[in-house]
Amino acid sequence: VCQLVKFSGSNPCTFMDTEILATAPPRLCPGCTACKFCKSFQGQNTYLDHQRKLKMESCLTLDVAAKTWTAAYPFIQSPSMLKDNQVQVTSIGERDRAKRIRSNQFDQWMAALQECIDRGVYTPATKEELKYTGPVFYSTLVTAHKPDSESTPFRLCQNSSLKYLGVSLNDCLLPPPLPDHKLFDVLIRFRGYICGVASDLKKFYNTVHSCTEDQHLKRLMLPTDRAGPLQVYLTRRVNFGEGPAGGVATAALLLTARIFGNRREDEIAEMCVDGKIQGSKVVADISL
Repeated sequence: VCQLVKFSGSNPCTFMDTEILATAPPRLCPGCTACKFCKSFQGQNTYLDHQRKLKMESCLTLDVAAKTWTAAYPFIQSPSMLKDNQVQVTSIGERDRAKRIRSNQFDQWMAALQECIDRGVYTPATKEELKYTGPVFYSTLVTAHKPDSESTPFRLCQNSSLKYLGVSLNDCLLPPPLPDHKLFDVLIRFRGYICGVASDLKKFYNTVHSCTEDQHLKRLMLPTDRAGPLQVYLTRRVNFGEGPAGGVATAALLLTARIFGNRREDEIAEMCVDGKIQGSKVVADISL
């Protein structure tokens, strides 16, 4: 529900005001004297979103020496509900491999997988890791085709919504908060700049490491060739397709700015997940 915003006298209607159709979030704090609108609701965030944001921050651990963040995903249901589904995922993996071979896409898919392995996103499980006695769950990889991209024709995404006995990993994980700034607002603000720049963070999700317990809840059955048996891999990093991934990676970015001060928190908050759209009157004033 939006309210009509009236402009008159010393507060004339501007170009940007007309671009947002003269609407604004309704006031929730009419007695507030410090600001015109409730700040949190102006960003269209609820109390629940704020609490989720704090939870995402609390699940992160910083290793200063290694310069890495490690996340222990927040759960809303016990991971013990997840049962070992290796047989299910092995069957899906063998069927997917056969489809890629028939469509002549297997080599390209393996190249995309190898790129992820080289970056440490996935690594084969060791003999000791296979003796892990905690909850174990397997996911599959979903392929997003990007035919216009020469560098990344395939993007591999974690299918953490795969259900086994009616339950998926994402069912057990806390959903992320909504972004502080909605994409619509970011795009509208972008139109007000004379010089604009659009950028995003490279491999944003994969910059955060996963804790040991989460790695075993994101196991994979992956091929090494066209005919051999599938092998067990562990997902070592936060990955696209996992429910809280965006919220956790954003929280890590905000905490980095808060601790080290190399970026202002409000500057980070204005990003839409891993994308940043900014501008200025002159190019020299734009900093990435």
